[in-house]
This record gives sequence, C-alpha cells and structure tokens, in this order.
Amino acid sequence: MYRLITTILLGVAFAATITAAPASPRHWRPTLADLDRVIDSSNVYDRQYEQRIAKAKQKLSRATNDADRLDLTRQLFFMYKQFVLDSAYVYADRKLQVAQRIGNQKEVQFTQLDIAAILIKSGDYIAALHQLRSLDRPLMSTDVQVYYYSLYGELYEAKRLTALTKEQKDYYEHLRVGYRDSMRNLQTNNSIWDAAEFLTTRHKYTDALHLLVKAYENLDVNNRDMGYIAYSIANIYEKVDDTERVKQYLIISAISDIKNSVREYISLRRLATILYEEGDVDRAYR
Repeated sequence: MYRLITTILLGVAFAATITAAPASPRHWRPTLADLDRVIDSSNVYDRQYEQRIAKAKQKLSRATNDADRLDLTRQLFFMYKQFVLDSAYVYADRKLQVAQRIGNQKEVQFTQLDIAAILIKSGDYIAALHQLRSLDRPLMSTDVQVYYYSLYGELYEAKRLTALTKEQKDYYEHLRVGYRDSMRNLQTNNSIWDAAEFLTTRHKYTDALHLLVKAYENLDVNNRDMGYIAYSIANIYEKVDDTERVKQYLIISAISDIKNSVREYISLRRLATILYEEGDVDRAYR
C-alpha cells in the first residue's frame, strides 16, 4: 500500500507502545526455537487431524439420508480445504451432487464457489476466473454474493503477489479493492479481518492494530483464528517497517497453523524469506 510519512510515524509510535500485544493476558512470546519444536512434532498434529477426518468419513459412510450426507460432505470439504486440496475438491464435487439431487440451489451456488476457492489456492487462476464468470450473480442471495466477491478479492490478491511489474501489481490491487468494496457494501456485520483490512488500506494502522490485538488477546494457540489474526498483525507491522514484530507474529501464526494442520504454510514461508534476507540461511532452509 502507499505510505504516508505521517501515518508511518504514527504507526511506529503505536507499535512501540504495544510491548506485549499478543502476550496479554498470557505473556506468550514464542521464539524460533519454539517453532522448531512444533515443526518437529508436526506429524503428531497431522495424525490427530487425520483421526478427526476418519471419524467424519465413518459417519458419512453410515449416513442414511441426503440431509446428513450434505452436512458431512460439507464438513469434510472444510476439513480438507486446509489440509489436502485434491481431497477437498473430491468432497466439494460430492457435496455439489447431493445439493443438486435435493434441489438445494443455495448450497449448489456455495459449492460452485468452493470449487473456485480451491482453484485459487492451487494457483490455477485461469480456471478459477472461468469458474467465477460462469456463475449468475443476480440469482445469488446476499451471503452467497459476499462469498463471491471475497473470492474475486482473493484471486486478484494472489495475482498481485505474483505480478512482476509495479503496473501489474497496482492493477490487480485496484481490482481487489473494488471487489472488497462491493463485498463490504453487502455486509451488515463485517468480520474483524474485513474491518482491519479496510482500515489498513486507508493507512489507519493504529486503529487496525487496536482491533486485531483486542481479538487476539481472547484466543490461544489451539484456536485456528489465532493464525489468521497473527498473520494480519504481521502484515500491519510490515507496513511500519517493524521487522522484529513481523517475525514475532509470523512465528505465532506458523505455530498455530502447524498445530491446526493448516498446510498452506504461508506464514512459515514468509518467515523463511525474511530470515534468508537477514542472512540466516540455515534456518531459512530448515
């Protein structure tokens, strides 16, 4: 985002006042050594998660009606979405078949969007765009449209991150913000992430941090939302050039991801990049 000098100074000043933002009330400040230990135990967390998946599959195999099948294929889709994308696609397709069979048009639309979400996550942006463009937005309910616009935002954010030139990055950011605003206009209750992101794009970093830190203090590492919020906080500290706090929150986010079997490893890869740029090559490649 474009940076105004005065906003940066305000953001840095605020950063200095939050000496233990994630710590209160737990005072938990994990180190790289803590992250190493969690990485070493990642197989344990994955086995526990696989056991939960196996139980859901058993329930699905015993389901006697389509209502239960729809609910269980939905559960399995979301469980696999963060774990194994190929399997998530399989259960999205099964969910779509059940929804079509029982005539649940809203669930059909949600599932078609779920498929687009998987394509975005897998990096197949052309197929994702084709999937989104194939859908008839005016026939969607408000909550389905919110999801629809959010996926366009995710798509163009992903394309922005992989763009080679500043012109391309600016173009995709312009598109992303447009869809973000369309989504915001539909929502009556914005999520904490939406509200913080909206403030951040307007360079109101202090206000965005207040929102995120307040939400963060009510979570623990076993809550999946901690990974999301810690990552969002890291993004804001990056904008005020506080690299140490960026690393601190990326460590927290990465630990949360691993403990919750989130295999996207976005925080971990980003942390590795920072460490590599700082010259800590061995740890970056660990």
